[in-house]
Amino acid sequence: MPSFQVSTIIGDFTSLLKALQTQGDVRVLSNPRVNIMNGQTALLCVGRNASFISRVETVTTAATGTVPTTSFTVEIGSVLSGIIMGIVPHINEKGEISLTITPIVSDLVSLENRTVGGVGGNTMQISLPTVDLRELSTMVKVRDSQMIIIGGLIQNRDKLQDNQVPFLGNIPLIGYLFKSREKISEKTELVIMLKPTIVTS
Repeated sequence: MPSFQVSTIIGDFTSLLKALQTQGDVRVLSNPRVNIMNGQTALLCVGRNASFISRVETVTTAATGTVPTTSFTVEIGSVLSGIIMGIVPHINEKGEISLTITPIVSDLVSLENRTVGGVGGNTMQISLPTVDLRELSTMVKVRDSQMIIIGGLIQNRDKLQDNQVPFLGNIPLIGYLFKSREKISEKTELVIMLKPTIVTS
């Protein structure tokens, strides 16, 4: 089971980022500013959309004495590889802010090609997506301008990296003697920082 941590602090983003940089490489994915009315929902999306064929319909027609023909009708879908976050704020009479926060991390692993066959030899290629999802839903209560930190959205990824001696690794037959393959493990953690501020009109 994944472990998530939610904490609140008083501080600023710059100081916190400097503290995180002492633990490893830090990359800022997005720094949006959004105005939300009390009780309304805001949806933030950061990432890349990948399109795929989500549905295929085939229609086969055949006149007397002719070879049947098949036509395809396709529907295109899309999947986000990135971060989706929903935020719903509620402010009470004491000026306290209750936030319902739902971050979803979507990672497109692969698009697998499949061949759809029809009558008469007509075929077409479709792609089926494989997506890894990490999702969390939590509610926190903070005061005006108090920072919220959500951590624990951790991903471990293994990949193979090929290395070779320049020129020698390309020699036919014996080139494999100058090549090596190593397994590299990467561990990344998504940290979400929010700073709600009450704006009066």
